[in-house]
Parts: sequence; structure tokens; C-alpha cells
Amino acid sequence: MKEVPAWLALLSGMSLLSGVLGSVVTLAVTGLVFLVRRPKLRMTFTAVQRGCVVDTPSQGGQQRALRIFVENRGWTTAHNVNVSAIELAFYPQVGTSSGLVDEVLEFHLALSDVTRFDLAQGAHRWVDVVFADDLGQGVTLRLGFLVRPLRLTLLNFGQRGSYSFEVIATGDNASAKRQRINFHWDGSLRGLRIT
Repeated sequence: MKEVPAWLALLSGMSLLSGVLGSVVTLAVTGLVFLVRRPKLRMTFTAVQRGCVVDTPSQGGQQRALRIFVENRGWTTAHNVNVSAIELAFYPQVGTSSGLVDEVLEFHLALSDVTRFDLAQGAHRWVDVVFADDLGQGVTLRLGFLVRPLRLTLLNFGQRGSYSFEVIATGDNASAKRQRINFHWDGSLRGLRIT
């Protein structure tokens, strides 16, 4: 058996090493590009953000809605964005707190029943959080969930007081964004406000 010259073995080893290094660099650059270009969700829930507090006529009366402003500050479209409350707390004006309720309740897009949506680069949408409805028979509070568990009613959600929700925005190709939102209702239409 003939021995392989040392210079040929070294050359083969260097070729193999350069191939492995090239693969590692390619994977690293691809991963970095993915992280830089991915959608970046942002939520805003303040009285100064246009569209977060909306006073509008409704069928048979007046309505005030509080909404979360959701935007994509990334470089690509965010797919299947969903905004949900994952922890709810209610503090009545009189009495003791109902405590925290762990739940996952989906908010819907403003003026629709859609809970999942795509959000293009630089685009924004609003999701409904809560409504004060005055239909001529007294003002009522309505939370902006498509499905409202009975236990929220049993814990007096919908009554006068302060509310605090932990909210999460997710998307198929975006990292999750969490935020605590707070609002208060004193029983009047204009008394529904972001705190």
C-alpha cells in the first residue's frame, strides 16, 4: 500500500475545513438576516394615540370604544397576528378585588369578528378591548372578546371600577410582545378611560 504524501493530506484537510467553515458562515448569515428582517410587533394603548379612544354613534345610541393600536415595525409581513388577554384583574369601586383570572381570550379587529390577521410591513390595525354602550336605557360595559366566559360575570367584570389586563400579541413569524393595559369605568359613557 502506497503512503499518501503529507502535502496531499494537508490539502484535503484544508478543503474539508474550508467547506465546513463556509457552511457555518452561510448558516450564521442566513440566521442573522432572518432575525433582522422578521416582523416586529408593537402595541400602544394610550389616550394620546389616535384611534385608541373612539366616541361614535351606534344603532340606537352612543358608544365609546377603547382599542389597542397594533403595528408592524419589521421589514416583512407578520402572518396570523393575534392579540389576546392572558390575565385579567378587576378592582371594583367599592369592595374587594376579584383577584386575577388566568384565561386566554382573543380580542377581535375593530369593526369585524376576525381574531387573526396579516399585518404588512409598516402597517397598523386596531383591536377592540372594551365598549361603553348607551342605548337610552343606561350605560353598560361590554368587553371586546368574541367569547365571554360566565365566570367573568360571576366575578363582576362589567361593573364600575378599574381593570388591568396582561395582553400578548403573537404572529407565526414574529416574536411575542407582552404589555399590561389598564382602564377605568365610572358608569358613564365618557367615564370609560385609559389609565
